[in-house]
Amino acid sequence: MRLGLAFTLQGRWQRGSGRDCRLDDQADSQVDYETPSTIDAVRDALSRLGHDVAMLGDGRPAIARLLDDPPLDAVFNIAEGRSGPWREATLPALYEVLGMRYTHSDPRALLVSHDKHLAKLQIRHAGLPTPDWLLATGRDQIDSPPSLPVIVKPQYEGTSMGIDSGSVCSTQEQIESRVAKISDAYAQPAIVEAFMTGREFSVAVLGTGDSAKAIGAIEPFHTHALAISDWQTKYDTRERGRFRVWTDGESRLSDACLRLAEHVHAALDLRDVSRIDLRCDETGSPSFIEANALPGLDPIHGFVPVIASSIGWSYDDLVRSIYESASMRWVAEKRTARHNETHDRDG
Repeated sequence: MRLGLAFTLQGRWQRGSGRDCRLDDQADSQVDYETPSTIDAVRDALSRLGHDVAMLGDGRPAIARLLDDPPLDAVFNIAEGRSGPWREATLPALYEVLGMRYTHSDPRALLVSHDKHLAKLQIRHAGLPTPDWLLATGRDQIDSPPSLPVIVKPQYEGTSMGIDSGSVCSTQEQIESRVAKISDAYAQPAIVEAFMTGREFSVAVLGTGDSAKAIGAIEPFHTHALAISDWQTKYDTRERGRFRVWTDGESRLSDACLRLAEHVHAALDLRDVSRIDLRCDETGSPSFIEANALPGLDPIHGFVPVIASSIGWSYDDLVRSIYESASMRWVAEKRTARHNETHDRDG
């Protein structure tokens, strides 16, 4: 199969758009994007699985290559997009217009999961637990915050962007200062969310619909109740010893987290692969924090590859699982399309 690989490479462009490029000045502005070594790893895995891989990249170069002749059979999509709250959905929306098959979630699910406010609304509507929160801008006075302490973070972004030791706030003054900082530095509203002081888990989910399964979770070892995983420690190899990987059947709590992550994956209509972040309260009950529909595939640092390795999968096994989940969808979609054509013709 001639398979396009869509990706957003670190350092290739600025993230800001129009007159507002403040995000480019932040130290974490590129952490959601992939390194050349990760792109090489994904390309090589797809090649070993028998695909003829065409490197698409992102933005205008990807659009031009998508229109090349001969056409691609499908796209392996890990492109994060350039900027804006819709950035992850940009190329998948084009795939839909072109009628192309592609891996990972569709534009609507990507847009919702990238927006922490919309994701939490959808999760709460599904009856799943998530901490209380409010949406605030730098101009808002936070009169009735959720119960203290709270964590303040950008409405959009992933990979713990905008989160550091100052994100957990215990006073009104700290909250308003942090909201203003996010508004100024990231040019977007802030989520002010009740902070869960219990254990933290990031769960890898593979598959789509009823076939989706959580394969394991990473738990960071925090030194105190208000500790968090910021973007630096999350992927720092030197800190790897501060994490434990849990797999199915190892503990009652980790199993509860795996099952909750599966429900979240389904409630957000995520496909093929996701990373679901959860945190427990003081009683040990887990709640949804956020979802990543395009989790990083760095073979060394990425949480999903690390979890897959812990259950005995090779990197090729992980990439194959993502691709095969998409392939099953494509077969089902083709069957449904044929059925509808027959029904319309006979009707």
